[in-house]
Amino acid sequence: MPIEHCNGNHACFGSHKEKTISSKDHKVSRPEAGRSQAAQRVTVQRGRWRRMARTILLGTTTALAGVVWVAQQYGVAVADSLAFLGSSVVFVVALIGVGLVGACLLWLVRKLLGR
Repeated sequence: MPIEHCNGNHACFGSHKEKTISSKDHKVSRPEAGRSQAAQRVTVQRGRWRRMARTILLGTTTALAGVVWVAQQYGVAVADSLAFLGSSVVFVVALIGVGLVGACLLWLVRKLLGR
């Protein structure tokens, strides 16, 4: 039994709900109507920073709890495990620093050569 409702017409793909949503006018609500786009962007960015800070805090807390738990499970001193974690962090930060110094040197060479 052939499907006859679209006949290859791309305009009729999608559900009725999708068409209703896409055909509605996207009007700005009253409180947002008086605000500038810059103010709206600042509000969105503030929300992003809050979510990012929360994610970083939760991730850090979970990592530290995981290190303590693993140290206890394997009979390693928690202080030793945290020391290893600290030295790993220092190593990673040093590698990031080397990369930044290299990028700054490349930028400086390009600037001096006039390219």
